[in-house]
Amino acid sequence: MKTKPYYLTLFILLFLGQFSDAQVYRTSWDNATERSGWQQYQLGTDSSASWFYTPVAVLQGEVLVHGSPVGSGLNTMDNWMVSPVFNFSVGGSIDSLIFNLSGVEQPKVGDTLGIYLITGSQDPAASTWQLLKQFDSTDYLTNGGIYAQLPSIIIPATAGNSYLAFRYKSNNSQFDALFDALQITTNVPKYISAIKQEENQLEIYPNPGNRFFTIRLGGKESRIEGVLVYTLMGGRVVSCFSKGRLDLSSVAPGVYIIRVRTSNGEVLFREVVIQ
Repeated sequence: MKTKPYYLTLFILLFLGQFSDAQVYRTSWDNATERSGWQQYQLGTDSSASWFYTPVAVLQGEVLVHGSPVGSGLNTMDNWMVSPVFNFSVGGSIDSLIFNLSGVEQPKVGDTLGIYLITGSQDPAASTWQLLKQFDSTDYLTNGGIYAQLPSIIIPATAGNSYLAFRYKSNNSQFDALFDALQITTNVPKYISAIKQEENQLEIYPNPGNRFFTIRLGGKESRIEGVLVYTLMGGRVVSCFSKGRLDLSSVAPGVYIIRVRTSNGEVLFREVVIQ
């Protein structure tokens, strides 16, 4: 008897958009654990200043800060602080963020202080960007160096590896930015929780990969009898499986669900990312 009936599997896949679990990530950058996975990238020609951490007594811990640059104004400073990888395949949100905006000046035309959604790679130079929030001169005049709470920001559904990033771009404008108490929610389909439990049973590699994948059963006395591939919205895509090799060369980059049927009646699922 099948442990997961075929019709039930399809039902879950077709309606997975209505069934999701929320996973919450929090950091205040107070210690090495809370800073784990965060990486700075300096893309401008002026690297005389950077993102850094500093203690703030009123917040009872350390905060993420970028101070006024000391450059000559002839070169551009473009510094990014990028988060660990997230799964925003069915969206998410920035629920909480404390900010403090001050400085001798406010951002000028051509300057940028913003929060971005990055897709593809953690390195902004090798990724695509989407602006989620920009702090302009009006924000600086309104905030005036007061600790404030940023309103919630919706993160759209995004396929593949995703990251959140703070960007500080300046041509010698004198403005400071401080951030603390970040909370992010990722809306993860419920079946992914089951997928994680099946990782030791079903191996797919390389993952992420580029069109071709190897599939094998880990530690099982059975064989693979069938492989189907679905989008996150439950649509079936064209694929070819033969002798342990899955060909997805006709499929666009993104996140997909692999359904494997074994000779002993089991139906296993895994998520795969096509780059």
